[in-house]
Amino acid sequence: MTEMPSDRARLPRGIKSMWGLDEGGRRGPKPGLTAHSIATTAIKIADTEGLGAVSMGRVAKELGFTAMSLYRYVDSKQDLAEMMVDASYGDPPQIRTTQDWRKQIAEWARADVAQLRQHPWVLEVQFREPPVGPNSTAWMEAGLRALSGAGLDMQPKLSALLMLEGYVRNNVAMAQQFMPGGDSGAELGDNYANRLRLLATPERFPEVARAAATEVFADEGDFPVDEFEFGLELILDGIATLVEKQAR
Repeated sequence: MTEMPSDRARLPRGIKSMWGLDEGGRRGPKPGLTAHSIATTAIKIADTEGLGAVSMGRVAKELGFTAMSLYRYVDSKQDLAEMMVDASYGDPPQIRTTQDWRKQIAEWARADVAQLRQHPWVLEVQFREPPVGPNSTAWMEAGLRALSGAGLDMQPKLSALLMLEGYVRNNVAMAQQFMPGGDSGAELGDNYANRLRLLATPERFPEVARAAATEVFADEGDFPVDEFEFGLELILDGIATLVEKQAR
């Protein structure tokens, strides 16, 4: 169904601002104030002080305007947060289409991880509905395009991309939770193993005790990256199996 101009008029103000549709439409935009400047200023605050430091008043003050001026572009702080997330993603990676689908979607996933590690506060934003900003949509397009060579139907292709995005977000969130500030994965693993040896007796937890007695928790490399790559390969193997089943 073709979208009519009246349909766009009913879009939330924040979405229209992100897409450059009727930007600042209540009384016309203030000179020097744009959706982009609002988002980038808010991102700088969140990157240095955390998402909790972002408010309409704080962003407006940094820009030299009143808080009411921001409401020409967003209806609420929630709109502002969603605008920040979309702006933080930027353009999706330029993936080499000469690679097979597996390498393409792996490259997409690694770029997604890098973006979230650069702006970890993104994981704190609670969306009311799936994001539809221009950058989020461009990343979705890039992910679907990366999977296009697999030959999957659209529904399983979308589901595979959603599963991969969920894995990316969970991996980054766990790294942030257990190693805030980039703490050593080796130290984390050693402490965890030592506590398990003290608490998990072989009689009650035989498998856990067996694991703690080995060197599996010793980290010889980059723990978050190693764990991410391991899980990524498992997911890609699963998608490959789905591709084979669909081809039968």
